[in-house]
Amino acid sequence: FTGLLTFSGGTLAGAGTVSVSGAANWTAGTMTGAGRSQFNGDLTLSGAGLKDISNGRTLATAGTTTWTNTASGGGRIRTGGGIAINNSGSWLDQQAFDGSISQDFGGAASAFNNTGSYTKSGATTTAIGIAFNNTSSGAGTGVVHLDAGNLRLTGGGTSNGSFNGAAGTALVFGGNHSLLAGSSVNTAGTVEFISGTSTVAGSFNAGTSTTFSGGTTTFSGTVSGVGSTIVASGGTGVFNNTQAIAVSALQVSGGALTFNNTGGTTTSTLNLGGGFLSGTSTVTVSGATQWTAGTLTGAGLTQLNGDVTLSGAGLK
Repeated sequence: FTGLLTFSGGTLAGAGTVSVSGAANWTAGTMTGAGRSQFNGDLTLSGAGLKDISNGRTLATAGTTTWTNTASGGGRIRTGGGIAINNSGSWLDQQAFDGSISQDFGGAASAFNNTGSYTKSGATTTAIGIAFNNTSSGAGTGVVHLDAGNLRLTGGGTSNGSFNGAAGTALVFGGNHSLLAGSSVNTAGTVEFISGTSTVAGSFNAGTSTTFSGGTTTFSGTVSGVGSTIVASGGTGVFNNTQAIAVSALQVSGGALTFNNTGGTTTSTLNLGGGFLSGTSTVTVSGATQWTAGTLTGAGLTQLNGDVTLSGAGLK
C-alpha cells in the first residue's frame, strides 16, 4: 500500500502485511490478527480515542512516530494476545497528559521493542505496562531519552541499550528487567525500582536519588553514581559492584540495602526505621544516625562516627 492512511475507527485485521509508505494518522480503532502493520513514513498517534492492538498483531514503525493526547488517559494504547510494537525509527512521546500502553486483553504478554530511539518530552507520566526491550546494534540505536516527566517501565524487559534522563525526571523500572552488560542508565534525575527481580549488569549513574520500593534489584556493573540519597521503603537493593558509593543519606524503612561492593559505602546520615542494612562491605556514617527499628546483619562493618540516637519502641 502506498500513499496516506487515516485510521479513525473500526478494525484493520488479517494475517497479511499492510505497508504504508507515506504519512499516517491514527486517532482511534483496532488493529488485530496475526498480520503486520508496517509504517515506513511518519505516523501520528493523536486524540482521545482508544488505540487497540490485539491477537498477535505487529505494529512496526520505521519513520518518525509522534504520540500526543488531549486528556489524562486519553489516547491509551491497549494491547493483548502477544502483540509487538517494533520501533526502529524515532518515537516522540509528546503527550501533554498522562498516558499509557497496557496489557488489557489477556493472552500472551505483549512487548514494545525499541531498536531506534524513544524520546519523552512531555512533563507528564507515561506508563508502559508491557515488556520494554531496548536493544542497541550500534550508535543511535536502542536509545531512550527522558527529557521531561516520568517514564514508568513496569512490564519488565531485556535491554543492552541506553537510558538517559534530564534533571527533574523519574525513570521507573518494574517487573523483571535484565539490563545487560552493554546497557547504560545515565540520568540527572531519579531512578526507582518498584517491583520484580531485576539485574543491572551495565553502567549506572543516577544524579538525584535511587529508590527501592518493591522487588529485588542487583547491581554487578559499574556504579558511578546513585544520587545524594538511597532509599529502601519495601524493596531490596543489592550492590555487588566494585566501586565505592558515596551519598548524603541512607534511608531504610522497609526492605533492605545490601552492600557487598569492595569499595565500601560512605554516607553523611543514616536513618534506619525498619528493614535490613546488610552486606560484606563497610558502611561508614560520618554524621547523625537515627535508629528506631530494623536490623544490621551480614559480615560487613557499620561504622558510626557521628552521634547515634536509639529511640522508639521498635526492635533493633
